[in-house]
Amino acid sequence: MFAQTAGVVHSGPKGIFITIGQHPPGTKYSSYKIERSEGGAFKTVAELHPVKDVNEFRKNMQETQKWVDYPIKFDIYNTENIWKKVKETSDVESLKTVGHSMPVLAGFHLIWLDQDVKKGKTYQYRITAKGFELLSERITFQPLAAAPLELKSYQFLNGVFHFKLSAYGVRKPVWIDVYRAGPGKGFEKLNIEAFISNSKDTLQYSVRDSSATPYQPYKYTFRAYDLYGNQSIDNDTIHTASLDPTTLPIPVKVIITSDSQKITLKWTQTNPEIVQSILLERGTSSEGEFQPLHEMSGFENQYSDEDTEAGTTYFYRFRVSYKGITDSKQSTLYSAIRHDFRPLSPVLTFAGEETEKGTQLNWTTHESKAVGFHIYRQINNEGYHLLTELIPAVRGKQEYNYLDLHPGGGKTYHYYIRTISRSYQEGIPSDTLTLVSTRNLPVPKAPVDFTLQTVEDKIWLTWQSMPEVAGYVILRERGQAKDTLYTDKNFYVDEVTNATYRIKSVNWTGTSSPYTNPVKSSKVLRKPAPPGGVLVSPERNGGMKILWDSPDGDQEFNYQIYRYEKGKKPAKLALVKTNDYLDKTVIKGRTYYYYVCTISPDGLESEKSKETYFTY
Repeated sequence: MFAQTAGVVHSGPKGIFITIGQHPPGTKYSSYKIERSEGGAFKTVAELHPVKDVNEFRKNMQETQKWVDYPIKFDIYNTENIWKKVKETSDVESLKTVGHSMPVLAGFHLIWLDQDVKKGKTYQYRITAKGFELLSERITFQPLAAAPLELKSYQFLNGVFHFKLSAYGVRKPVWIDVYRAGPGKGFEKLNIEAFISNSKDTLQYSVRDSSATPYQPYKYTFRAYDLYGNQSIDNDTIHTASLDPTTLPIPVKVIITSDSQKITLKWTQTNPEIVQSILLERGTSSEGEFQPLHEMSGFENQYSDEDTEAGTTYFYRFRVSYKGITDSKQSTLYSAIRHDFRPLSPVLTFAGEETEKGTQLNWTTHESKAVGFHIYRQINNEGYHLLTELIPAVRGKQEYNYLDLHPGGGKTYHYYIRTISRSYQEGIPSDTLTLVSTRNLPVPKAPVDFTLQTVEDKIWLTWQSMPEVAGYVILRERGQAKDTLYTDKNFYVDEVTNATYRIKSVNWTGTSSPYTNPVKSSKVLRKPAPPGGVLVSPERNGGMKILWDSPDGDQEFNYQIYRYEKGKKPAKLALVKTNDYLDKTVIKGRTYYYYVCTISPDGLESEKSKETYFTY
């Protein structure tokens, strides 16, 4: 709080201040008379006498609080020391800054307030002392606004609001009142004091408020006063929040999930009420450019990104802005890949043809979500195997081809294609394409192990399967008659008797091997019919008699008799030529089961007869 140049008059809200000049008591100017003119003659309005003692000095100082509306802190003045020093030096300049303060000047009657003035009226003052007279400039009593405050910066750090303000020019404020409005409350005056510092013709003000609750929105306004109590024009209201830039809340506990259609982000946002907005940004590289994706409030905690391509890695980050501050904060990066495990459709067409080097495969697709194709191949019937690495798909391309290099050699080649999605999921298989290679066909070899068997009334021809053949030609001869038979298997069943057979291999081009050596069939051997009418009965002289009837026909047969006890396997009992048999090995009290089989002259055994049993 500094006094202006001596002899200058100043308007304040409560009157006109007259600065007498810096003349301490006890010097040649011992008292002062202040006269006032309203355009005519001067009239005395005040007489200021020398200050007698320190008590009067202190009383004069305290009167200044009535002159201004801002608080004056008298406890910062050591009145005893000030009085003593001025008495010793006869100069308030020796007090330096303290000597220019309003309370000290008023204490020594070096400044006076004329409160008997009217707004809008012009006055002139004359100050006289012994051997001294000072005439002031004319002044119109009109309270003036103090120099306006300019907000330089503000922030909330370590639990304290810091405001930096400044003012320059005349009537710079010497006091600042701070008003604050919190959540649900109106403006209240805070009991805090601004720290003032000089910088050339500018005063710097530092205001600190440590009573704000963290993470709350606040409004601040400042009311400033110059030395004479003039009030500055109220500055704009500052809308801010008690947010420490080092601990600004951002989304935490971020969880990213994906399905076949979207990537979903979920998170927790602490103190959402002080968040202005959350901007979700997305990029395809952790170091590349990020694009705004979605802007939302602090109370939203989930977003589903449906504009994605399967198999592509996406990077996400949050950029959070806050109510009342210009700072924003950026989160760390989060990444995800959308996997689409739905199988893609098969190719539209799939065809192939044999060339001089192998099989030329051609296919078309309309599947825009494919990254490529896999071709599977089976040679003959050896099982399918993956033939190719990923054949890449080209965006917008629909027709593709692939040349399968192989030696041919009459082998059968089977192919199918699977479309690969961006999630590297194999799609539905295409239709199977089968080609028989006719290149480099070797002359087939004649079948080996060619045998003939007669089973009942059928002729069974069998041989080993030969590699790389299309089938087999069988030459059948009966007397002068010759027949050509064909099969692609390694056996053939015939019902003709007394025939001679030869066989050769044939490849896909019709080239054949030599015929094998001939084999000849004989008469067909048939199993005889089983005996009928099997009976058993005990003999009076001991033993069990078994009787049966011979099958129809004039052939002579042998008969195999089987016997068993319950729970045991049948065993051969006897081989006889007659139609009866006496079993002398029976034991009294046991139950025996019997059946008989016919044995033909060729040694073929019939099915078993009907079983019969008896307890001996």
